[in-house]
Amino acid sequence: MSSNIKAYYVSASTTLTDAGGRLRGVNVVGNGTAALGKVVLREGGQTDGNIVLEAPTMTNGSNDIFIPEMGIRFNDGLYITVPTSVHATVLVS
Repeated sequence: MSSNIKAYYVSASTTLTDAGGRLRGVNVVGNGTAALGKVVLREGGQTDGNIVLEAPTMTNGSNDIFIPEMGIRFNDGLYITVPTSVHATVLVS
């Protein structure tokens, strides 16, 4: 099954979308020692939603996560928490 993919580039915690969809992939890039931690994607478009995915961050590197098949389903929006000195590109459909 094919569908359109939308890419969201973020460097701070924010709501990516208020609609449901499927998480298809994430690219996380850390710059410096302040980047240690994790990127957390939550369902519902809020800071207290169910965790859809957690991805570790690196001090000076990147982490690519590709989700096969139909991706991870989320309802009612998607919120991302991003540590200091990290940016991410999130792919959703």
